[in-house]
Amino acid sequence: MSILKSEVKIGAVHEVGCRLDDTLEAVTRDAYRAEGFESSLVQAVSLIENFNGAVDKEINDGSLSLEVGSAVRRYVTRIFNSLGIMLKSAEQNRSVLSGKMQALQMAVHVTKQFKDEEVAKLQALRDVAMAQGMQDESHPGPTLKHRRILSELAVDGQKNPDNSN
Repeated sequence: MSILKSEVKIGAVHEVGCRLDDTLEAVTRDAYRAEGFESSLVQAVSLIENFNGAVDKEINDGSLSLEVGSAVRRYVTRIFNSLGIMLKSAEQNRSVLSGKMQALQMAVHVTKQFKDEEVAKLQALRDVAMAQGMQDESHPGPTLKHRRILSELAVDGQKNPDNSN
């Protein structure tokens, strides 16, 4: 494997890791939002249960007529059932988001682990290249201008071999 290929792999894996991490942050934020929504629904359901008891008490006390009390109880029961359905949906949504969070956390971990392994391989390749006296492939070498100057100096050195400083 060449040094340049290894650097390209590291760059690509780093970019994928960054995108996975951004997605993980977004899913985490959504999961916290879903957890808050679910908590609010639990509180609303408990308040509605308490309200049902208060309606029964007012019917027994005679504050509400039987007709009005039964209509109120019917609507409160509808609200209670609707909130129950919403609560079940919120629980499922939170469960799905929790699964996505775990999957993304594992993907970020695997990506980071792969990048760390590639960095270690790259360092080993560079060490071997330096030990063998090879040029690093990631650096293109002298530019055209430098090559031209070196060749002109070589030609001038061949024309005037006596003129050494």
